[in-house]
Amino acid sequence: MMLMRRHGQCIHRDNVGIVSFADGYHGRTLAAALATGSPSADDWIAREKVGHYQFPFPFGPRWPWGNVDEDPTGEKAFDACVEGLQRQGITPDKIAGFIGESVPGWATWPIPRGFARKLVDWSRDHNILVCFDEVQCGCGRTGKMWGMEHTGVVPDLFTLGKGLSSSLPVSAVVGRAEILDEPDAGDMSSTHGGNPVSAAAALACLEVLAEENLLERATTTGSLVVSQPKKTLDAGRGACCYNGQHSEPGVVPGIGNLGG
Repeated sequence: MMLMRRHGQCIHRDNVGIVSFADGYHGRTLAAALATGSPSADDWIAREKVGHYQFPFPFGPRWPWGNVDEDPTGEKAFDACVEGLQRQGITPDKIAGFIGESVPGWATWPIPRGFARKLVDWSRDHNILVCFDEVQCGCGRTGKMWGMEHTGVVPDLFTLGKGLSSSLPVSAVVGRAEILDEPDAGDMSSTHGGNPVSAAAALACLEVLAEENLLERATTTGSLVVSQPKKTLDAGRGACCYNGQHSEPGVVPGIGNLGG
């Protein structure tokens, strides 16, 4: 988020707003917590007062914009999200970047392709950077190397962790060189950054993903895991619950080894 805000300030000093999905999760540091969803009355900082804004994730089983069947690609949903921001007085010139999980872990449902395309096109029209959080869904867990491959778009930045090593703590930010080169030397350093042991674990993990065909196996095992709940729901013996809300019977989200 620092990269996005630095980039925004190159356009205008007050261009520091960050937009995220209201249902997302991005971590527990200050900026990450502000971009995370689940707002409540006892939030200790009001997001809007520090330039963080949100709109709903386009999740089919609980579509907040009417009938999901009338918007199969999610394009209308994105237009509704932009209109929602405008009603709050939030215009593109106040926004530096967007961050969201390409396949949220709670939904196991990729950002719809039409929604993702309109998000990227709108952002580029207004010099807004797009960052996909791949910490949970990246590194083969969805059956593709990156969750964003299911969306059909490429963001300006994406973040990695968890599956990057599947063992020792390591994370990474990947993006265009001109964006990553904007901070001054030392601006993004940390005490344990570049830990060679963790870096070696990450490289070994990536080698195993390729050598043992784990992406293909994630697709195969994922379809098996999701198939049984679908059979149960189709037989009318249960209902699936998403974040505390019931979906229509027979709908079981899941992609690769991420299953809801």
